[in-house]
Amino acid sequence: DLAITDALGRYRMPVAPGQTVFAIKPAGWRLPGSDHARPGAWWHIPVVAPPKLKYGGIAAGSLPRSFDVGLRRVPPGDGWLELRVFADPQVATPREVDYYARDIIDSVLAETATTATGEARRRPELGLSLGDIADDALDLYPALNAQTRRIGVPWLHVPGNHDLDFDVGRDEDSLQSFRNVYGPDSFAWEEDEAVFVGLDDVIYRPGATPGYIGGLREDQFAFLDAYLPRVPKDRLLVLAVHIPLFEPQALDTFRDEDRVRLFALLRGFSKVLILSGHSHGQQHWMHDARTG
Repeated sequence: DLAITDALGRYRMPVAPGQTVFAIKPAGWRLPGSDHARPGAWWHIPVVAPPKLKYGGIAAGSLPRSFDVGLRRVPPGDGWLELRVFADPQVATPREVDYYARDIIDSVLAETATTATGEARRRPELGLSLGDIADDALDLYPALNAQTRRIGVPWLHVPGNHDLDFDVGRDEDSLQSFRNVYGPDSFAWEEDEAVFVGLDDVIYRPGATPGYIGGLREDQFAFLDAYLPRVPKDRLLVLAVHIPLFEPQALDTFRDEDRVRLFALLRGFSKVLILSGHSHGQQHWMHDARTG
């Protein structure tokens, strides 16, 4: 469900246990809070008996009478957004968190390269990590976030196949520990220069082979159906996912029928950029008639 606030900021929407209510940050505004590694505003609707998971799942909470988000205006930008994108940091041990800190975070902080016109490179204004934040060791999130936070800009996270709670029995419950730290697994975030939509595209299949495939859930399509018509068609639309929507090295990992449905929703947008991780490689892929 998508609720639009009125002139006084009021809204109504139905909720059910296990769901998450979250705010979509509009362009020109800043969300409350100072934790750059966990930007956003959300509230997890509690369940009566949450499952006991190895990495904690979603912490127990209460249901407030209202969930209000205080936004602050930000000064107008100059039409340029400086973005940093990470894919698959995939830390497995505290030592690897230290590698992440010294090899990656320190490198971003020390950037001194110049642009083609000889100007000093701008500091990043927004960050994005494309899944596999940890390598199945979800208790490393706090240590990893402490390093990401040093960059000092809002940092968005989408989940990967190594961010799952493997001690659950169905896909719908497989990201509880991730959601407890980073909020909704699918979200939108608006800037003047671009609209970002993050999507969990890992379908967990307990007991099956393979144990996961790429795809989207029905509730995600419902969210896109409700939200995308409100996005200006000429705005740059950035989709952030973990599993690529194309078939790398003849290995089809994303459900074709889900890609067809997704691309049908994107058909009216003139500028679409899809960012994905998972393959631990770097390449550009142009989607055309061959992939719908």
